[in-house]
Amino acid sequence: MPQMSLYFDAALAKQVTEHAKKEQKPVSRYVADVLRERINDEWSPEFLACFGALKHSKLVRPDQGDFADDAPRATLNF
Repeated sequence: MPQMSLYFDAALAKQVTEHAKKEQKPVSRYVADVLRERINDEWSPEFLACFGALKHSKLVRPDQGDFADDAPRATLNF
C-alpha cells in the first residue's frame, strides 16, 4: 500500500487524533476514510435505488393557514 506524509499544524493534528480516537480507528485509517468520503462525493447506490419511490399523487401540501394567523412580527422603523 502506498504511503504518504501529511503535515498538520498542532491544533489540527490534535483534532484529527481526537476524532480518530472517538471512532476507534488509527489516525491513518481515519484520515483515509475522511478523504475517501470527500473525494468520492457521489450519491450511494442505496440512495439512488430510492429515487422515484414516491408517486407525485401521494405528495400533498398541507393547508398553510391564513397569513393573518401567523406569529406577530415586530415593526422595524428605519
